[in-house]
Amino acid sequence: MFNKRLLVIDDDNDITELVSRIAIQSGFDTRTAHNDLSFISIYEHFKPDVVVTDIVMPGMDGFEILQFLCARGSTARIVLISGNQQY
Repeated sequence: MFNKRLLVIDDDNDITELVSRIAIQSGFDTRTAHNDLSFISIYEHFKPDVVVTDIVMPGMDGFEILQFLCARGSTARIVLISGNQQY
């Protein structure tokens, strides 16, 4: 049985699958999104408790995801990740 909902957003499928697998093993109901359009659709229906998002992505980047969440009054905990060596 799942207690918390986790949404993972990353344009790298390997990363979303890895984070999702670990989260499921930890008891999270998990969804993944690979672009801004799928993120918005999933977010509106899923209402996650935790959001893990890549910072550098085409379309909405991680900071724009944060702005989107803030504008909607989200209370989700946010984890920013990046494989980009600039951060």
